[in-house]
Amino acid sequence: MPNAADRRLNYTPQLYYYKGPFGLMLEYAVSAQKVSAVVSGGTLVHNFSNNAWQVAASYVLTGEKKSFGSVVPGRGLESRMVKGLGAWEVVGRYTGLNVDPSVFADGFAEGTKSAGAARAWTVGLNWYLNYFSRVEFNYEQTQFQGGNQIGNRPTEKILEEHLQVAF
Repeated sequence: MPNAADRRLNYTPQLYYYKGPFGLMLEYAVSAQKVSAVVSGGTLVHNFSNNAWQVAASYVLTGEKKSFGSVVPGRGLESRMVKGLGAWEVVGRYTGLNVDPSVFADGFAEGTKSAGAARAWTVGLNWYLNYFSRVEFNYEQTQFQGGNQIGNRPTEKILEEHLQVAF
């Protein structure tokens, strides 16, 4: 069982861009850690560095302004003056994860059980009922490199729904 042997270094620079109903976010993450484990009767210590990234874009179909915060519907469901259907937003994301190859080469993990890389894409629809609540509908598909006895772990597909309420 691997154990952390020293400090961990994580850094995650992000870039956001918003213009009217359009939003774009870029992110890159690196995690570096010294790890020790007993492998084949001996103690190994190694520095691992894994990285991940994502590109996410969104567009508010009902025209509201996109920002770092929540979308505020121009006409929410509970509006006293002018009732509406809230705000609707389409979203898309593409992500990647790369595991340090020496994790497998040095025996800290088995390539037949753990994937060395993954790529995923997501499409979704967000419904902002009002300033405090949002319903999300997403479809995501993830493809793996390695992680199976023979070849790659099977592609995972998921359809999910979230209800978010903030106070």
